[in-house]
Amino acid sequence: MSKLYSKINSKIRFILSVNWYKTLYINFKKLPFKEALKLPVIVFGRLKITSLEGNFIFKTPVRFGLVGLGQKYEIFTKSKGTAELHLLGDLEFHGRVQLGIDFKLFVHRQAKVIFGNINSFATDTRIIAYKKIRFGNFVQFGSECQIIDTNFHYIKNIDTNEVYDRESDIVVGNYNFIGARSTLSGKTITPDYCMVASHSLCNKNYCKFGSHIIIGGIPAKLLKEHVTRDWHTEEKELVTYLTLTF
Repeated sequence: MSKLYSKINSKIRFILSVNWYKTLYINFKKLPFKEALKLPVIVFGRLKITSLEGNFIFKTPVRFGLVGLGQKYEIFTKSKGTAELHLLGDLEFHGRVQLGIDFKLFVHRQAKVIFGNINSFATDTRIIAYKKIRFGNFVQFGSECQIIDTNFHYIKNIDTNEVYDRESDIVVGNYNFIGARSTLSGKTITPDYCMVASHSLCNKNYCKFGSHIIIGGIPAKLLKEHVTRDWHTEEKELVTYLTLTF
């Protein structure tokens, strides 16, 4: 009886935590009717939708709760109610993705953000794409991280008159963990099995260091080799944890 009560109580809490108006609005506005019926995108709490001109593209079988927007999955669950979605370009999904409370997501026209399978972004994550940002499979970001592929303004060399690129791709490898309050800027490429120390700035290609590394600092540099988060032990737990059931 206690297990049944716990299960019912859990479902009630889930139902009450979902912003059903925004959930239905996004799914039925952006997806084909048969896909929208499955509610692959679930919105939790308050979400300001500035624009939905862009596209939700699923490269994986559509099912309930593939994408969680504003999920309370961390230790601290109090939201400031500042989550915001500004979608002019494309969001492409290859599996289960969750964005934590008070996330900010901006995708410019012609820009694309590609999510892998089992991606999670903790509280106050900011993703700003003017060109392309790609996340591999099993990628986790700590709270207050920034992933921004643009400098917003053009920078010019006054000696050569060379104007530097304003936007550059960001590629995050598979099995990456990015520590809290880290920033990934344009030109960042991380290898598979990479950990980034908290409060770091990544701004270049780190694949030359190989996999199973820790990088960190401002700007980030190689800190340690031949180490990895124990993804093998956690993998099944993460898959279960990021799967919504209703």
